[in-house]
Amino acid sequence: MTAEARCKLCDGNGPLLQSHVIPAFVARWIKKTSATGFLRTFHEPNRRVQDFRSVRLLCQACEQRFASAEDKFARLMFVPFHQGRSRFPYDDWLLYFAVSLAWRCSVTSDDEQLRKYPQHVEAVEAARFAWANCLLDRADTIAPYRFNIFFTPAGVTSGSVLPEGLAWYLLRAPDGTPVYSAARTAIYVKLPGMFFWTSIVPPDPGGWRGTKIGGRGTLRSKNQVIRERPVGQFLMNRVETVFKRMSDLSPMQRQRINDDIMGNPERAAVSKTFDALLDDQRIRGENFRKLQ
Repeated sequence: MTAEARCKLCDGNGPLLQSHVIPAFVARWIKKTSATGFLRTFHEPNRRVQDFRSVRLLCQACEQRFASAEDKFARLMFVPFHQGRSRFPYDDWLLYFAVSLAWRCSVTSDDEQLRKYPQHVEAVEAARFAWANCLLDRADTIAPYRFNIFFTPAGVTSGSVLPEGLAWYLLRAPDGTPVYSAARTAIYVKLPGMFFWTSIVPPDPGGWRGTKIGGRGTLRSKNQVIRERPVGQFLMNRVETVFKRMSDLSPMQRQRINDDIMGNPERAAVSKTFDALLDDQRIRGENFRKLQ
């Protein structure tokens, strides 16, 4: 479906497409690898959906700009990671993809939370402008902003108790939101098995290792480090929030899920959903031992 308006990226007039904030290939992958073959979101867990949220955002030309980087990311990093690869050479498509995610999340988010932190309004607007220039090839650099990707494979451990549903959230859930506090603001976009973090205030806070996305290089999913403590706390709080919402299923919907699984137990047994369930059982066992 199209609608006449102004493209949010290039500001040109013309038909706008229904653009995804979380790329459509992620929804297709989640459905393909799920125990049931269906998709639900934490915004409306009691309703099956065919796709993620989309908004009238981009003209055809700008949508195509994003599509090229999305395709390379899906083929060269996302799918290989979920097939067990841990080393990922890349060039400029990865930074372009990361910038597009941050920009999409920022410009489609409700600014009500931002207005609670007026000290960050100017910085957020400057970041959106800089990222748009990068996406339109009007700038040679994205400095001073640092774009990070952190991989979250199964097997996470910690000396402290971990939140319920952590493995499901890390391995299966899409998510994205601006993050605000008195001293900081950032953009967080999460895909199954990985998340992107882009700090705006400060633009490069330090404390990250093995996560920086440059113009080209090689990323490894092992031995990455985050020492920026607020990020870890945000992540644990986000797991609790999202998992609680996803667990708020009606009895009828729980029965539908059970019926789907029982109707095709072979699919469920080899699904990525089942893998996440097993990892959450491991985490619960470790939590129990920590509390003894």
